[in-house]
Amino acid sequence: MAKAEIKKIFNAKASDIFKTVLDFESYPQFVSEVKNAKILKKNKASLEVELTVNFVKETTYTLKVQWEENKKIWWELLEGSIFKKNSGLWKFEDLGSQTQVYYSLDVEVKIFVPNMILKKAVAVSLPKMVESFKKQSEA
Repeated sequence: MAKAEIKKIFNAKASDIFKTVLDFESYPQFVSEVKNAKILKKNKASLEVELTVNFVKETTYTLKVQWEENKKIWWELLEGSIFKKNSGLWKFEDLGSQTQVYYSLDVEVKIFVPNMILKKAVAVSLPKMVESFKKQSEA
């Protein structure tokens, strides 16, 4: 199991960051680890998204994503070949022209990966991924 969290100030409004995070189908254009993203179901307060990513190895999995408009987005794993658990949260605190962004991730994999390697993969990829969202939101 690997858990990680990060806090960062974005020079963007919470509503812009919120839209960027929910725009899953654009992820392959600005998040290098995401190879494909497809919305399977969507309603007013949740969606199901299928993602193909390079995380330890290339894998495809499905998440249920829920949100509170411009405040937070959270998800949990529905199915996937490599993950036993994949849950997390984006939280946005409006600071006027800036936003305090909090991101947390909790993953557990089915295949054997030494815990040290899994934790390092999360620790290295997380700041890089959050920086991708920062650049996209601020653009």
